[in-house]
Amino acid sequence: MKIGLDIDGTLAKYFENFIKYYNERFGTVFSTEDIFTLHLWEIFGMQKGEEMPRIEDFSKTDYFRQISPYDGSQEAIATLAEKHNFGIITARSKFLETETRLWLQNHYGDIFQNGNIHFTSQHFPGNGEKQKKSEFCLEHNYDIMVEDYHGHVNECAEKGIQTLLITQPWNKKENLHSSVQRVENLGEILQYLK
Repeated sequence: MKIGLDIDGTLAKYFENFIKYYNERFGTVFSTEDIFTLHLWEIFGMQKGEEMPRIEDFSKTDYFRQISPYDGSQEAIATLAEKHNFGIITARSKFLETETRLWLQNHYGDIFQNGNIHFTSQHFPGNGEKQKKSEFCLEHNYDIMVEDYHGHVNECAEKGIQTLLITQPWNKKENLHSSVQRVENLGEILQYLK
């Protein structure tokens, strides 16, 4: 099978480090559990769009470069890679390509280095051409999408793509398409994809 994987919130503990950065930079005391939505402006009490400079600033810090993979994710991906083909499908902007490729190489070896790292730039205004993950999966014949954002899994499920949603604080209360399968971590997807 051909499996699409998101990075932030799926492979990478992005929000754990973002919250550390945010608290130190702005003197706040947020925790990852406070991220009840990925509309970060709502959490931080801002107008929509005001969060983007802070996200871009975070991407230039050591907090961003030192993001850890989720526990068990490396082992799960290595096991699945024996039988399946993977591609990274991230909403990150292309301007993070070098750092993203380096992070994936450092934590997952060569599994994703055969050209299958794709940037849809969906959440970054003014950063070039954008594409929905569902459109990308269909265009490139992905069978499954593994993701943490309910919007992407619902959109993929509506297009007939099998989807697995990694449970995170920001998606626990969201309504999901009836065919979306919720899993607790990447280790748990082994039972669905072996």
